[in-house]
Amino acid sequence: MGWTHCQSWKTRDEVVKAVMEGLEGQPSALVWEQKTWVHWVLAPMKGGGELIVCHLLEPSPNGWGYKGMDESMGPYYYSCPLEFLERTDDSPWKNARWRLEVLQRRAAG
Repeated sequence: MGWTHCQSWKTRDEVVKAVMEGLEGQPSALVWEQKTWVHWVLAPMKGGGELIVCHLLEPSPNGWGYKGMDESMGPYYYSCPLEFLERTDDSPWKNARWRLEVLQRRAAG
């Protein structure tokens, strides 16, 4: 999946709002944003359960943009909140290798 940009997204908050409004149904109450360029969210799935999704955010001359990746894609970003891992431990989309890396990096400090 590539990047999505929009000229009307002038700020980081505007692109995050657009991403959240684009999720199926209502986003989970458990949403977490880093102060960096990575936004984590638990996205509700139609059949039940939740999916960990990482949105990379970037400004550009053509407005802000994002690139979404779910856990099954094994994003090379490991700042996912541990609570998200716990809430989705039985997820059919879980990526064991990625989860282990998240835990190891967190333990290393």
